[in-house]
Amino acid sequence: MSCQNCRRISGFDGNWFEIIHIAIWAVIGVCLLSFAVQGWLAGHARVAVRVLVLAAGLFMIAGGWMTDAIGVGLAVLLVGYQKRGASVTAEGN
Repeated sequence: MSCQNCRRISGFDGNWFEIIHIAIWAVIGVCLLSFAVQGWLAGHARVAVRVLVLAAGLFMIAGGWMTDAIGVGLAVLLVGYQKRGASVTAEGN
């Protein structure tokens, strides 16, 4: 069976690497969306952080290497910001 037949049978348009790549990043994007809705990302998230996490999740769901890079970069920065804020709060108590 050739790859063309595999695509037709599975219903997906792309090779397996692309399909797995998009699925993994989309799941991470959905997790980021849930963090935004719940208001929790490595600690309690303020409204501005929640909006940015929402944007990061939407970038990840959009699909594409550039949007994934933007979403991951934004998410990493936000987690770092949240962890820094949480450590400062813990030291202040």
